[in-house]
Amino acid sequence: MRNGDGKYTWSSGEVYSGKWEDDSMSGEGILTAADGTVYTATFTDNHIEGEATIKYSNNDEYTGEIKNNLKSGTGVYVWENGEFYTGNWSNDVMSGEGIYYYSSNTEGSRLIGEFKNGKPSGVLVYYDETGTPYLTTWNSTGCVSVEEYDGR
Repeated sequence: MRNGDGKYTWSSGEVYSGKWEDDSMSGEGILTAADGTVYTATFTDNHIEGEATIKYSNNDEYTGEIKNNLKSGTGVYVWENGEFYTGNWSNDVMSGEGIYYYSSNTEGSRLIGEFKNGKPSGVLVYYDETGTPYLTTWNSTGCVSVEEYDGR
């Protein structure tokens, strides 16, 4: 039975290095999946719970809260192309208040407001690369209207 600090390699190629308790990953550790995704996190009974950093094999990265192995709470997801989202997550998708940046430049184009099921939802404010604001309306099919916005 594994207890304390240790490293284990599964036949699938996954590797865990960190704290063990009663043969379960429990405590701080690093799990490298067979596809190369690296989870640096706190584990409880083989599940990621709390703050974590995930570096995906496609070079995307997530830093934030995890509950039962799913992005839940607040976090930042950065795509390989530099776009990123900072805000609320639920069940592994953008959900709640957040800001989606269309580049790595926080002063560049961005969309601010409510996200639901991983997509913008309702009325959000979009800022173009010059900082000009627009009111945008979104439904399940995408953006359905854009109008100039004076900030009030």
